[in-house]
Amino acid sequence: MQRVDDENYKSKSQIKREAQAMDDLGKELAGLSEKQLLKMQLPEPLRIAVLAVQTMQKEAMRRQLQYIGKLLRKMDVSPIQAEIDRIQNRSNIANAHFQKLEKHRDKLIAGDENLFELILKEHPHADRQQLRQLVRNAQKELTQEKASGAAKALFRYLREIDEAEDQDEDDNN
Repeated sequence: MQRVDDENYKSKSQIKREAQAMDDLGKELAGLSEKQLLKMQLPEPLRIAVLAVQTMQKEAMRRQLQYIGKLLRKMDVSPIQAEIDRIQNRSNIANAHFQKLEKHRDKLIAGDENLFELILKEHPHADRQQLRQLVRNAQKELTQEKASGAAKALFRYLREIDEAEDQDEDDNN
């Protein structure tokens, strides 16, 4: 029987919390795509178990997730957690960028000329006429209360010019 004053002592509750943390990490792994999993340097048995859980249902999935948690408890999970955090951060950044483009589209449709000029200044390769036409079409669609896809086309164009700018920066680096 271990004593409470022993420095390696873990309470039953602490052991359960650590096991639950590994189970939660296993669930996060199961939520990743196959492509993301293959990029990670997972041990073969763990990778196979995670890929298998993605095809299972209910009780089989629960048991498989327990098995994944058991595998995780036997290894150093800090690199795995770091990779998951990196993937989630990239996803959060992409979502924030998507929302920024949506706000720009909405402001352009509302008639924000300052934003229009700012976009052209930030993206010198953007076609002023095409952008102006897309904004006009979206405004017209809004006033006529019909959805022909002009707002979507404007959003796509904003995303294209933004991605082209990012690509130019990558090429220069």
